[in-house]
This record gives sequence, C-alpha cells and structure tokens, in this order.
Amino acid sequence: MDRIHTPTSVAAPVDSDPDMNQVLHQLLAQPSFAAQLLTELAYQLSTRHISHLVLTTALWDEAFATAHARILNGLYPCIAIPSAATAAAALPAVRLDETCGEYALRLRAAAKGV
Repeated sequence: MDRIHTPTSVAAPVDSDPDMNQVLHQLLAQPSFAAQLLTELAYQLSTRHISHLVLTTALWDEAFATAHARILNGLYPCIAIPSAATAAAALPAVRLDETCGEYALRLRAAAKGV
C-alpha cells in the first residue's frame, strides 16, 4: 500500500510536563487583564473617602490612572494596549448624578463579562 491509502494512527497527546500543565491551568483560571483593570478601577472608585461623591472627570482620571498603573504597567504593549481597549469597550455609560460607589458596582458587573 502507498502512504496515501495507509491508515495512520493518531497518538494521544503526551503529558510530558505536568508542571507546565498546572501553570497553564492556573493562568487560564485568572481573570483577563481587562477584567482586572475594570475590577481595580471599581476598587479605586469605591474607597471610603470618595464612594459617596458624584463621579466627576477628575475623580475618574485619578482612579483610572491608578488602576492602569497597578494592572497594566510592566506588561508588553502588545498585551497592555488590547487589554485597555477591551476594558474601555466594556465600560458602562456614566449616569447623571451617579456616585463613584454606584458606578463601581456596575464596573464589577461589567468585569464579569470580559
């Protein structure tokens, strides 16, 4: 028989490195960087000293800068930029007179879907 018509057996994948498999499972179990960014932003906005204040651009900018620094600084740009874009696309619209704490609750819900 020629090799085209000869049945070939497909070998099962060999588990050559169980430590690597464990590391991969741990990595896949973690939330994405976009979800982590949204969660950290929610944390920054829900701190005791500003959670009751109406969300303003200044409060947003400060919270976002801190969250961005904690989650994305140190990552390669090819990871950080798409993660920030994914998080930005998932941001809920700010409601009129919404407090930082209220918006933080909606951010946490949005992070679950990213």
